[in-house]
Amino acid sequence: MDKRTAPTSAVTPATSELLTSAQAASLDLHALTGSLSPAQYQGRACISCGAADTHLKPAGKLLDRDVVECETHIWEREDAANPPAWLTTPCPPWCVDKHRGGDHPDDRNHGGDISSTALTTMDFENFGSPGKPKFRPVELMATLTQNYRETEARVVVSGTDDKGSYYLSLAEAEAHARAVLHLVAEARGETTPE
Repeated sequence: MDKRTAPTSAVTPATSELLTSAQAASLDLHALTGSLSPAQYQGRACISCGAADTHLKPAGKLLDRDVVECETHIWEREDAANPPAWLTTPCPPWCVDKHRGGDHPDDRNHGGDISSTALTTMDFENFGSPGKPKFRPVELMATLTQNYRETEARVVVSGTDDKGSYYLSLAEAEAHARAVLHLVAEARGETTPE
């Protein structure tokens, strides 16, 4: 039997509550039962979206029936039930990360979009296998990061070749950017920007 969609009766106490008391108070469970597909009612499809072709996990009981949820809806429910209490200030406007209450302390960071530039004058790296090589240029990447306890973001510069990352303060990044622009202008025979 396929374990991804098999109903299970081993419901742990942590997952025995499908609905919060506020949700249960606002829902007519008998009406909800009437709107479920047979697969949802039999615990073979996600109780929230009806998906049956994904990994399903026990979500508890609904009117004495074992029900399951897909990982997407389990995460949404866990996020609603477990907001990140460690996040005591709003995210910076550039943060694109999704924070969860259960984030490990090492992962409690704000992260920005990654900008990258292909370095076409360097040797290309094989991102495939020796038997099926896929040569692509190494990319130089830059992003912002800030630990939730830090007061200032840092600029992270790294490459897709995994040879290391460099963390620059904003002042260091600005000084380096000026130096690079100075070199570019000098190489082009232009006036150096101030």
